[in-house]
Amino acid sequence: MGAGGARRGRRGCGVLQGVRREVRYRAVLPDDFEAGLRDVVGETAAADIAAVYRWMAENEDSRLFISGPGEIRERFRGEPMDLEEWASRRAWAGPAVR
Repeated sequence: MGAGGARRGRRGCGVLQGVRREVRYRAVLPDDFEAGLRDVVGETAAADIAAVYRWMAENEDSRLFISGPGEIRERFRGEPMDLEEWASRRAWAGPAVR
């Protein structure tokens, strides 16, 4: 997690205050991730999302998803939202929340 008041661990585990429950990182193989997404977003979207994760796993040296706060401000023309604030604005209910 690494944002706001989240307790940080080696793999980004911690308590995210905005969710008001413990949030844990669990590594999942892309195929298993895709299977878990199917019921939530549909078969096509699940395959597309999992393809990004497969590509990232095969191209670990890519800088595709690496950026700094300055680059984010410039590209999105604003301030990034703190993870705690983002989480507190979400309705944490539905099939994807357990």
